[in-house]
Amino acid sequence: MKRTLPAVFLAALAAAVILIVAAPYLFNSSRRKALSAYLNFYDAAHRGTRLLSLVQAGRPQAFTPAMSARVIGDSSAFRTDLTYAGQARGADSLRPPPYPPADLSCALLGTPTGRTVIFIALHQEGGKADWLVHEASHAWPGEAIGNDLAAVGCSFVVDPQAVLTSGSHE
Repeated sequence: MKRTLPAVFLAALAAAVILIVAAPYLFNSSRRKALSAYLNFYDAAHRGTRLLSLVQAGRPQAFTPAMSARVIGDSSAFRTDLTYAGQARGADSLRPPPYPPADLSCALLGTPTGRTVIFIALHQEGGKADWLVHEASHAWPGEAIGNDLAAVGCSFVVDPQAVLTSGSHE
């Protein structure tokens, strides 16, 4: 009995450490899935779309609904304007996404007609959580989008080579 207790304790401790270490990767995986689904959705209408820069927001708590033109996602918890399949979602029984998001990334996309900014946000409330994509309410480049990016703590370093390009979103 005395030997079993330390073994159980060590096993529980090891499991806790693994969960703590793996948690950021699990969230990043979900964030990446949301980004990939959005890129596939967006590329259907804008062939040649590519991810130019993806950065973690330093101040996700500063993200407001005014910074978002449309919300896209396949959420079973929160209301979105469109699904990743491009289907319109009306005023259904789902709640609006809560603000501020728990986590936020900013992405700069390149398209054949220019560049655009999206925000990938983790919305959480009442034990429910979903990563949703918000299309920026202001055009890139410009003072207004620059102010929004500065407010949430995002600064793009644009690599001339695309991180993800059309057809390689998954």
